[in-house]
Amino acid sequence: MKSLTQIILENGIENIYFLINVQTPRSLNCGNLVDMLYIIDETRYKVSEDYKLGLKPIYNRFNHEYHYIDDLEKMINSGDAKLLVQTELN
Repeated sequence: MKSLTQIILENGIENIYFLINVQTPRSLNCGNLVDMLYIIDETRYKVSEDYKLGLKPIYNRFNHEYHYIDDLEKMINSGDAKLLVQTELN
């Protein structure tokens, strides 16, 4: 089975998304759990380092998240996060 890092590098960082169930920010005053879509942000950690991933929410009122790659793989395998890969249709 391919590692998460291999999948990201083979498909291109710009084609990878994560859907993670997170609590809404306090600024929204509701405290509900919602599914938030994240993209990879290499500002702090590079995917090629195979250490941690920085995840940037597509909606800027949510916080960046930083996960060890092993922990994120466990979240995906347990269903707590989803890996989405954008592909071209021919």
